[in-house]
Amino acid sequence: MCVVAVVGGLGLVVAGGCSTGQTGLPGVEVVAAEGESAIRIEADWADVEAAVTAALGQSELVRVRLDRPDPSQVVYALRTSRDEPATLTIARLDGPGALDPVRLRLVCRVGRFGDAAREGEFLALVADRLRQLRGVEVAPLRE
Repeated sequence: MCVVAVVGGLGLVVAGGCSTGQTGLPGVEVVAAEGESAIRIEADWADVEAAVTAALGQSELVRVRLDRPDPSQVVYALRTSRDEPATLTIARLDGPGALDPVRLRLVCRVGRFGDAAREGEFLALVADRLRQLRGVEVAPLRE
C-alpha cells in the first residue's frame, strides 16, 4: 500500500512496501522499506536539524532524544500525541567528507507496528523544509 501525503500543494508518495521511484516533490525519491517509510533526497546536511525542528512544529510528534551514532547519521526518538513511540533516522549516503548538497536517506516509523499515513506526512514535512533550505542560509517558514 502506498500513501500520498500532500504538503504545500505537492504530493509525496511514501509507505512501507512501496517500490523505489520518484515522488511529487522534485529531487525526492521513495525508497523501498519493510515496515517503515523511507525517502532519499539531496539536501544540505547542515539543515537537517532545522528541517526536523520545523516539521515537528507542524506535526503531532515531539522530540524525546537525539542520538548521533556516527558522523553520518542522526536518530530522533519521538513521541506522538497518543504517547506512541516514533523514530526518524537520517543518514548521509555520500560520506562525511562530501560537500553539500549530499544524498540523504530518511527513514520514519510511527507506532509499534508502523503507520504509513503518519510516516508519509512527517517525511513530507521534513523533505519540504529541506528543499526550502537547500543552498540558502535562511528561508521563511510557510504555513
